[in-house]
Amino acid sequence: MIVDTNSNTLGHAAALKARGITAVGRYYATKPTPKRLQPAEAQDLSREGLDIFAIFEDAGDPTLSVESGRTQAATALQQATAVGQPKGSAIYFALEHLPSGYTHNDLPGIRLYAQGLREVVGQDYRLGLYSCGVVLATMLDEGRCDLAWLSASRGFEGSQAFYESRRWVLAQEPHVDQVWNGLSIDVDEANGDFGAFRVVVPVASGS
Repeated sequence: MIVDTNSNTLGHAAALKARGITAVGRYYATKPTPKRLQPAEAQDLSREGLDIFAIFEDAGDPTLSVESGRTQAATALQQATAVGQPKGSAIYFALEHLPSGYTHNDLPGIRLYAQGLREVVGQDYRLGLYSCGVVLATMLDEGRCDLAWLSASRGFEGSQAFYESRRWVLAQEPHVDQVWNGLSIDVDEANGDFGAFRVVVPVASGS
């Protein structure tokens, strides 16, 4: 089972593993809130043998410009380095635009944002997007992202068709914000390699 959460999982890794979890999605963000993945948490998950996948999200509704993409990608890279995320794994960037999701009319701006992301992420990490179907299908078709993570609402433009196409590597199940032992949990389906990773866990002194 694969989940994502905006809750800090430090101290919960063993319980998640016991529940059958194999991978946990955690966040990079501009502000240092509990939502943001920290090195100790990444090490705790990795120590328990759980994979991690990373997504950058402030509000899920970024300014759709090249400069915004560059700025957010640079922040994500700084945090990936601090956590010890290995090169070649994926960083997803959230494009939700709640409550209604994006439409085809938003695609010109999303292309600019994705351009900025690609310029900074480059070849170091695979570029993933978390969004609705119309965005993901278009960005994959145009080669503007490497991996697609479908957001929960199948009612957004193109989402049901994209889900049925199985071009996604992750698809968030519609029943979001489940509470598991104080953690806010979303469950995800996986479809192949989604760019997960583990970090190096320091050896305890004296061991």
